[in-house]
Amino acid sequence: MLPRIVSYYTERTLYETEVLGLIESCQALGVPFLIEPRPCLGRWDRNCCMKPAFLKEHLSEPLLWVDADSVIESVPDLSAFVDVDMAIIVDSARDQKDRSYAISSALYLNPTDKTRAFLSLWDEECQRRLECEKDVWDQRVFADLWQADSTLDVVALPESYSKIYDKEGEEVPVISHFVASRFYKPFVEKGLPPDFLGGLSSSALLKLKELGVDPGVL
Repeated sequence: MLPRIVSYYTERTLYETEVLGLIESCQALGVPFLIEPRPCLGRWDRNCCMKPAFLKEHLSEPLLWVDADSVIESVPDLSAFVDVDMAIIVDSARDQKDRSYAISSALYLNPTDKTRAFLSLWDEECQRRLECEKDVWDQRVFADLWQADSTLDVVALPESYSKIYDKEGEEVPVISHFVASRFYKPFVEKGLPPDFLGGLSSSALLKLKELGVDPGVL
């Protein structure tokens, strides 16, 4: 049985266009998915920090979270992770305190009591930090809580499950990640509508960049 792919996108933002690539790739491969809209909270980090609450809401079965700016390239095989609580991509070359040590653009979750308890803590800590910090990364919060809990069974998910489109390496991506935040973050925080860039996806914006056009001045 395939785990359900889950994600959300923020309404009235450029992600309304971006998420179409994810939806279409799931449909083409026959992968079960649940992708829902969420209101934009006006700050990039607040939008991202809705993730733990969203996941807890839907954790009635094994789930594979992927960011909305991703495309499924082949059917994920997660049979090696059926006995763990969660699996997340880890960049072992980085220091454990680096905000990109644990990468939450792809996250596998089993519906265990420990996973549910962790999601509650993750949500609470994200919300606490949002009240007193700027630029809160949900994956940094994840890593801090995971490193503090030795009972949680978390293992490394292959990097191919969220392969950044322009990262060097020969590994064939199962899921490609287009890192649309490189283009969209300023537009989301300025409250610009989803048609501001003419409905262009991040892959189209990449083509513009290759041609020497700066999307930020469009």
